[in-house]
Amino acid sequence: MAVQGCTQGCRGPRRGQVNGNAPTTVLQVPAGEIRIFRNVKDLSNAAAYMFMDDAVEAVKDHGQFAVALSGGSTPRKLYAMLAEPDFARRIPWNRVHLFWGDERCVPPDDPESNYGMVQEALLRKISIPATNVYRIRGEIPPEQAATEYDTWLREFFGVAGHGLPRFDLVLLGLGEDGHTASLFPDSPALDECERLAVASHVESLDAHRVSLTLPVFNHSAAIAFLVAGERKRSAVARVMRHPNEIGELPAQRVRPSDPASARSPAYSRNRWRRSSYRCRTLIPLTGSWLPPTGCAGDSGYG
Repeated sequence: MAVQGCTQGCRGPRRGQVNGNAPTTVLQVPAGEIRIFRNVKDLSNAAAYMFMDDAVEAVKDHGQFAVALSGGSTPRKLYAMLAEPDFARRIPWNRVHLFWGDERCVPPDDPESNYGMVQEALLRKISIPATNVYRIRGEIPPEQAATEYDTWLREFFGVAGHGLPRFDLVLLGLGEDGHTASLFPDSPALDECERLAVASHVESLDAHRVSLTLPVFNHSAAIAFLVAGERKRSAVARVMRHPNEIGELPAQRVRPSDPASARSPAYSRNRWRRSSYRCRTLIPLTGSWLPPTGCAGDSGYG
């Protein structure tokens, strides 16, 4: 994870305003920044501005905006907000290309489908070309779905061999066990370095998943972790504890290869401001969060 600790070089929290809303705590850490928000609504608002600003900037710069979406309850609120008129009318959807960071191996109309969630919260409410939506086909055999998605990624981004796609933005979440996307602890998928998408069986859930691989995530222009909920507190603390080491948690291995363009997600509240970081972490202050070891003066994680 590009922003997982502040035991070295942490400047402590600062209070500020983002997009003119309520103040947020911002922690500068070795590989990015963490923004802590008061609640999930504020987090979603911040992430929505980030998405919109990045989309507009990418389209101006190179004509399109390619983003890998995340599943889960926290990003669902973001997608619903992006469908609201204030955001939807300002995003050039005809130049936006939607991919998924992972998918459950279920049909698209299954309640567990990541694509289905985005379809319900966002896609059916906006005008985006169907050809700009690249879902992982969870209804076909997992290995076939992964191979197919690998092919689609290579065709869209024009990469071959050991080349890697470069997403303009990747949205990720964090599980209580430290997993991100469908990369779970001790999974062989964590060591995959040839394929862009891989199928795996999650023993703890007895479920099949398809996920993009770590090299793809780490080659992205921007990564944002959106994390919320008291039950995630321990996972956040563990991931952030050793920022300069590759730990056993999958989220710790999300480390953008180009720090100059990296950002880290933050807990919710306001608009992101583009910075030199590629990885950001967004966190809402919804509980009594403890600061990571070595970060004196931190007000905690949400």
